[in-house]
Amino acid sequence: MCDCYKPDMTPIKNNSRVRCAEAMKKVESLVPWFGIEQEYTLFEADGVTPFGWPKGGFPGAQGMSKGSARKKGDREGRWEGLL
Repeated sequence: MCDCYKPDMTPIKNNSRVRCAEAMKKVESLVPWFGIEQEYTLFEADGVTPFGWPKGGFPGAQGMSKGSARKKGDREGRWEGLL
């Protein structure tokens, strides 16, 4: 992911990567024991419905494209489903 800045090159209000970089710079001689991970969810224009989900509901089952969805004993089923 990347940092987000305003046109005048100041970081946007919720750009936490800038604060993280400042903190890490102060202790750069140490080796961190953690990772930084940010997760994002995109929403429809209504600001409530996750992008691609049906309005007011949930998406259908994930189906055979997922690795765990296969017939018992079918070792190749996982790879066939992913293709």
